Amino acid sequence: MNLSSTEPYSASTSASLNVVNDQDWYVISIRWKGPYEIKAGNYSVKVYSVQDENALKSVRKSGGNFILGNDSPVYYIKVFSNLSAEDFAYGPYTLTVTDQSKYASFGTAFDLGNWTSTNRPRPGVIPAGQYIAYYKFDIGPEDKVYASITRDLNSGPQIIALYDASGEYVDGRSSEEGGVITSASGRKRLIIPIDGNKCKGTAYLCAAREDDSYMNPSIATRLQRMSGTYKSSETAIATNTGYSTIINCNLRDTSSIPESAIVESVKVSVGIHQVSTGPGRTWFTICAPKDATGLKRSTHYINLALV
Repeated sequence: MNLSSTEPYSASTSASLNVVNDQDWYVISIRWKGPYEIKAGNYSVKVYSVQDENALKSVRKSGGNFILGNDSPVYYIKVFSNLSAEDFAYGPYTLTVTDQSKYASFGTAFDLGNWTSTNRPRPGVIPAGQYIAYYKFDIGPEDKVYASITRDLNSGPQIIALYDASGEYVDGRSSEEGGVITSASGRKRLIIPIDGNKCKGTAYLCAAREDDSYMNPSIATRLQRMSGTYKSSETAIATNTGYSTIINCNLRDTSSIPESAIVESVKVSVGIHQVSTGPGRTWFTICAPKDATGLKRSTHYINLALV
């Protein structure tokens, strides 16, 4: 039997069993390893791979499918009846072989649509015995996102690779080579960063696994906007030695401030505050009016950025 040249790969042929102990044998070569549904009407089916010295080994089933891998160049299919002589019924059958893999190539990649949409479609569960799946989504040149695969304690080795709209390899991450991060909640994810300017409008993801671990990816932005108020005791430094209203302050040593934060404003409360550029030389003094308590206080706002 020869499988079709288009996905999903399939083949079929018709025959019949004539007597109770009758058996029909077929040989087939697969185009892609994965789960295959193999049926012969009301008759039973067994599938065998070819081992060393031409020994036949029964192929395992999972989820009702035969898992055909790369351990054999061809597979043998046996169609038979396991009924007794009294129950056996002569009759024709159609043997069908159908690849049950999902999203197994660039051409059949699951379309996640626009990654910014909250109602984007969700891919189905990848069948047991399938080890590679493809996904795609639209992305603008200005977008920066993460693609991630959730892992659990039983997850085996996994790889996620990024390709552009023309199918050219861009980047990849491996669970065995530092690609896994652990969130604050303790959840582990295999993550790959994606820059839209490298994808030519469409990003393709190839997820690969060695076992039946979960492998459908999710997409999320790398840019998160949050705000907070932080205190810092760092020293501000003047930019020149003359009169100036511009000062710089390095906030990177204040550990409470997130490393990627953008400081929009700073509130400074002072009494009489002098800033000196050198020993014995005062270049700028802030004088605040007295308040009801008799203390000299004032509030000033300056723009700052991390340097």
